Amino acid sequence: DWGGMDGSMNPIEGRPEIVAYSWGRRPGPSVFPRTRWDLNHEVQLCSHHQFIECFESHGNTPCVEGCGYVDGVDDQPQILVANTFKARAAQMDPSYILNVGDNFYWG
Repeated sequence: DWGGMDGSMNPIEGRPEIVAYSWGRRPGPSVFPRTRWDLNHEVQLCSHHQFIECFESHGNTPCVEGCGYVDGVDDQPQILVANTFKARAAQMDPSYILNVGDNFYWG
């Protein structure tokens, strides 16, 4: 997914912007709304397009309840994780942070 893409970037060589919803054109990390499934990945609870509607409406109508969108959480997960890392680092003063995943968080 595009979890850490900066919505204010201007792609070169005619490449498309990587912005999924209208207010994603801003400096800093932008969330890519992904389809949501049940625990066993058998029933689709919220399509990509329905989830974009949730981002556009900040969780209000026409946001489908199955999307589970929470304004203040879904719109800034990278910042929330980064702030949690900062708070923990302030308590523990780590020498380094080892990331073994494919996402790095802003902040």
